[in-house]
Amino acid sequence: MENKHKIRHQRAILLDAILKEQNGDPLSKRELLAELEKRSGDLLIDKTFNNLVKYVIDTFDAPIERVGKGKATKYVYTSFSDDLFKSKVSKDEVFSLEIAFELLNGLSEFPLSNDLNKLLNKLRETLSFDENQSSEIIQFERSSQVYSKELFLDLFDCIKNQTAIVIDYKGFNFENTIQKIIHPYLLKQFNQRWFLIGYNDKEKRIENLPLDRILKIKPSSLVYSRIDIFDSNLWFDDLFGVTKMGEKQKVILKFDSNRYNYFITKPFLPFKEIKVLENSDVIIEMNGYINREVQAEILSYGKDIEILEPIELRNQTKAILKERIKNY
Repeated sequence: MENKHKIRHQRAILLDAILKEQNGDPLSKRELLAELEKRSGDLLIDKTFNNLVKYVIDTFDAPIERVGKGKATKYVYTSFSDDLFKSKVSKDEVFSLEIAFELLNGLSEFPLSNDLNKLLNKLRETLSFDENQSSEIIQFERSSQVYSKELFLDLFDCIKNQTAIVIDYKGFNFENTIQKIIHPYLLKQFNQRWFLIGYNDKEKRIENLPLDRILKIKPSSLVYSRIDIFDSNLWFDDLFGVTKMGEKQKVILKFDSNRYNYFITKPFLPFKEIKVLENSDVIIEMNGYINREVQAEILSYGKDIEILEPIELRNQTKAILKERIKNY
């Protein structure tokens, strides 16, 4: 059976030809149906005809005008064009595609980006698109790639095909390479680095592994397992970064009033405002997992933030700042 979209398009071409041949003389639905059936060899009902007219108008902006009402309605072209079925992509639509392409360009690991680039170039040529106007209007961050595209795509395939893998892994401070058996669940980007999130079969826990520390992978003989506690839509709630450590904790912070305005545009954990002080400083409460990523983010605010609770995090951060000041 022919593809229904192809059949509809062929009928649209026939309808266009029939209306052009009339040179502005209207035809009734009955007359058009009879001619369409004659040329296509198909038996058409009123609903099919109505949907066809709507398709030609909505998709190709065909200049079809309805004359009269009810059963007396006739159809006529108000203008004629040989370009009706040529690309009707507007410059605004090309610009939207370019934005989408820039997002995908950040995923340079996918060879699909090259195909999209060729498509965009063809569209620009068709529309006489000014390259100078479109360049550098929007620019997205892109990760610096220090791992192979082949590794990324192999991991992608292992997740899609639910294949457990043996990973040769070497951390920054490791003397030797170690092997891990991982049931891979997700590839996640954080802070311009890619991580593999999966279940460590030996340690019985969810683990994250930066791709730039993975040296080699191969299929494991183990049957793939997906544990119930991991749901990619929920796992990162109340988590900043990729490392989930311990239990959720309450964190109370005091922000300088000026930096607080910045913080609320880019909070690193869900929060609620507790109190605004007389000097306009703001105290907030967060609930989430405290990890290295959270601690580094807090430190990035410098003098404009103070940890009030928990006391352990406050003391750890104080010790880090004492060590840091020795460098100056």
